Amino acid sequence: MKTLKQQRGVSYLGGLIILALVAFAGLFAAKVGPLFMENSAVNTAMEYLIGTPNLGKKGKKGIIDTLDKQLYIDGVESFKAKELKIVKSKTSKAWLVTADYEARVNLVSNVDVIAHFTKTVEVPR
Repeated sequence: MKTLKQQRGVSYLGGLIILALVAFAGLFAAKVGPLFMENSAVNTAMEYLIGTPNLGKKGKKGIIDTLDKQLYIDGVESFKAKELKIVKSKTSKAWLVTADYEARVNLVSNVDVIAHFTKTVEVPR
C-alpha cells in the first residue's frame, strides 16, 4: 500500500485518457452546437409569424414567403420554408404551421449525428 506522499496525481495513461475525452467532448460540441443554434433561429422565425399582423389573411404563400425571408436573414441552411406543413386548424380560426425536419452533421469519418426538430405555431387567420 502506497502512502499519500507516494500518490502524486494522474498517471501518463490516465492523463491521455482524460485529454482524449475532453477533446471528443469539444469536437462533439463544436459539430452539434450549430445544429441547435439553427433550430433556435427556426423557432424564433416561427414565433415571428405569430406576431406579424394580417399574415394569416395572406394565406399559405404569404406565410411561406415571410418565413423564408426570416430564415434567410438568420442564415438558416438546414431548413427551407418550402418544407413547412400548413393546414387550417379545426378548433380555432388559425393556420397550423409545422416545421418538422432533420439536420445531419458528420462527426468523424463515417459517423454522423442526426437531430430531429419539430415546432408548431398557430398563425391567426
